Amino acid sequence: MKLERELLGRAFLFAVAAGVGCVVVAAVVADGRTAGSAVVGTGLVVGFLALGQVPVAAAARWHRSIGAVLLLLGYVSRVMVLLLALLLLRGNDALDRASLGLTVLVTALAWTAGTVWSMVRWKPMLIDPEALVQSGSSPAERSTGRPPPRR
Repeated sequence: MKLERELLGRAFLFAVAAGVGCVVVAAVVADGRTAGSAVVGTGLVVGFLALGQVPVAAAARWHRSIGAVLLLLGYVSRVMVLLLALLLLRGNDALDRASLGLTVLVTALAWTAGTVWSMVRWKPMLIDPEALVQSGSSPAERSTGRPPPRR
């Protein structure tokens, strides 16, 4: 679970912070209906993106390249489902469409920025024991890159 926290923690924090910011701005600029729409938008984005990222992070634990492919395909499919949800909510008169749409955009961009930030900064430790055995070099040579001193 530590890997998932490393990869998703910052994205989740960025998205929630952006969503809270949108709710505060909507409450100050307009009324409670607008702030409620911002809360719905934040919930949609965080819910859709967080639920889809957990399996990807778990897959990345074993095969990083498979995790990257799953991340790309999963992200595109979740964005499409999110757009479908927005189209369904479009006709709802209880929500302010402008606030809902702007909150979804800002929160999704914040999630993406947090995900990219986490992936760029993530440096897993990779040790390939088979490569060490196949190289035939001594432990001193493997650690320094030079042959051991002769005695």
